[in-house]
Amino acid sequence: MYSLNFDYFGTIINIEVNDNLLIKKIKEKYIPIMDICSTNNIYYKIILYKKMIKFNRNNRYKRELIHGGKRSEYYITGLFRNLGSNKEIFIEKYNVLVYINYNEKIIYCSGNNNNGLVETLELILIELVYRYREFFYDSLHIHASGISNQNHNCILFIGEKNSGKTTCLLESLLKLNKNYVCNDNCMIEQNSESIDVIPWFEDLKVKINSIKKYNIKMEKEYEYKHSYDNSKLFIPVSTFLRNNSIIPDKRAILYSIVCPKFSADTNGKVTKIRMNFDEFLNYVNIPHDNEHANFLNILDEFDEHRFLCCHKLFLEMEKKVDFFILEYNDNNLNKVLNNLFEIINF
Repeated sequence: MYSLNFDYFGTIINIEVNDNLLIKKIKEKYIPIMDICSTNNIYYKIILYKKMIKFNRNNRYKRELIHGGKRSEYYITGLFRNLGSNKEIFIEKYNVLVYINYNEKIIYCSGNNNNGLVETLELILIELVYRYREFFYDSLHIHASGISNQNHNCILFIGEKNSGKTTCLLESLLKLNKNYVCNDNCMIEQNSESIDVIPWFEDLKVKINSIKKYNIKMEKEYEYKHSYDNSKLFIPVSTFLRNNSIIPDKRAILYSIVCPKFSADTNGKVTKIRMNFDEFLNYVNIPHDNEHANFLNILDEFDEHRFLCCHKLFLEMEKKVDFFILEYNDNNLNKVLNNLFEIINF
């Protein structure tokens, strides 16, 4: 068995794998975002078998069948909560069987192919280190793309779907030499002196036109992995960073929040604004507004916890973070972003 410890911002996950090519794929995907460490202070152990096997289990287990599809592609139901009994899950889309031993904090996965096991590992990590952190660390999940400068100051681009979050990210990374923080999702956490940005290592969903515009280097394995509306391609973030020589920032501090707004007839403009709490909530993943809430079996207390956490963080953001609207079109985005960077000394 091959073994390594991943350190995701203080949460240590031990991973054991019985296949050399599989451990190589896992390292390629996660090392740009998570550190490898040596410690006995392990939160959970995940064992991946490159073979479909049956697990020995006691009589107290809950079996769930996940068929695949939009919801189950990203989430496994309530994994981070100990339900008082062990659980078995079959992920039909990846043909992977998952068995969770809550008492020993071990998760066993078995499947016939490496790609299915790698995708399953991501589902598990989301629950173990992201959803868990969200509840117990008072973190807040926010939909945003993020960049940083050499001082680790971070700009988060927030907005509705197709507002330009990923476009601003690509322009900043590939044309303006900024560092990568996150794409589409991140956590923000309050510490004693700053608000930290905790990234997630999900695929970039990039419009096909943007791939051509920015001459993004891709690997054949992922060239035809389309999103649901076929207008975008999924690019693994590790592949994107490596092939385009982009540095990921694991120490980002929230500096500014920018709402991009595309307009074909705009001359380009950066406007500082005051955002109220209700407006900010539109960009935050609060469960009662989230299609995954019931699927995750999140308790009502969790709803209230996240709402209060969101309000507390927003009050801190009002003191420490500036909010902007960035109006742009395809011809002036570079100029408008440079203008923004000059305004905030970024």
